[in-house]
Amino acid sequence: MRYWNDLGMDEKCPIHFTEDDIANHLEDVKGHNEFEDFWDPVAHIVDRDGWTQNENYQAAVAFFKEIKKEDFDFDFEAYKREKAEL
Repeated sequence: MRYWNDLGMDEKCPIHFTEDDIANHLEDVKGHNEFEDFWDPVAHIVDRDGWTQNENYQAAVAFFKEIKKEDFDFDFEAYKREKAEL
């Protein structure tokens, strides 16, 4: 592991990753981060787990209807700008 020696261990690290393993992990992380970024603009309406407060329910429904209508090609930056203008 990259920082094994920083832990003060005398033994060699028992875990080893190939360059392909690391590249695959970095690609997975990229996809995960993009997925997480999906929720940032709407965090005030719906949580990442899909939960919303009663007073935000209609806004959450409208948000997901818009996504469905746009075939999941939703412009989050435009959405944030619109909400900021309100």
